[in-house]
Amino acid sequence: MRILFTFIGGSGHFRPLIPVARAAQAAGHTVAFAGAGGRGPEIAAAGFTAFATSEPRRRAEAAEAAEPAERRTVEPPDPEADVRHLAEGFARRGARRHASAVLERARAWKPDVLVRDEVDFGTAIAAESLAIPRATVLVLAAGGFLRREVVAEPLHELRSAYGLRPDPELAMLERHLVLSPFPPGFRDPRFPLPAHTFSFRPTAVGTAPRTPTVYFTLGTVNNTTDLFTRVLDPVTVTSEEVRTSVSAVLADVAYRSAAERVGEEINALPGPEQTIPLLEALH
Repeated sequence: MRILFTFIGGSGHFRPLIPVARAAQAAGHTVAFAGAGGRGPEIAAAGFTAFATSEPRRRAEAAEAAEPAERRTVEPPDPEADVRHLAEGFARRGARRHASAVLERARAWKPDVLVRDEVDFGTAIAAESLAIPRATVLVLAAGGFLRREVVAEPLHELRSAYGLRPDPELAMLERHLVLSPFPPGFRDPRFPLPAHTFSFRPTAVGTAPRTPTVYFTLGTVNNTTDLFTRVLDPVTVTSEEVRTSVSAVLADVAYRSAAERVGEEINALPGPEQTIPLLEALH
């Protein structure tokens, strides 16, 4: 079986697909990835064939993106701007670009199944246009950010441009198969998972580190800011301050109980190899 994995955006959209892609390779299937032109080296470094869906960014843009973290500051949160970017950047401009690019690539490469990242709306359009079954890998863990009313207008316009029948409920967002690399308990209950979602554990069952370990992350949006340097600088923040801050959080019984429950839930999930029979069933 030939499986084309697609994503739009950066590493936060590519990496959740990797465990499924590697499991598909291990099962003997042919795998390739389609992503933005600048992501080719990252895809190749992970061991996959890469198809570019756009030209690499111009030098000036690339240089700005590579600016040292020390020169960048964390921008104040702007939820409304994030929603606008989802609607205009992903559901309108990005979806139009990927619908065209993936449609062309799929016609040439002839995949049996398409696997897209959750906000790669263009691939959903391309798959439906070519009647190729597809799976969606979630990249937004809590579920409250991607709301139908936010993306409805640009996606309805795009469906019309491709001659697809109206989809007032936007069932296209979760048609066929949904794969979630997150524990179900982490999902906001106000935004329940589709009934046909298969949750899996993207990595091997973990073991506790020998020494106390603190993981510090800002996600994939603010991953090149000076906040990392400031927090990890032993002059700015001492080990004792870290210990005190973390101990205060862990002292919250409700938080600790919830964290332990989520950890147990993660370890109980099936591994990514269990997603492959589901993809095979689509074909």
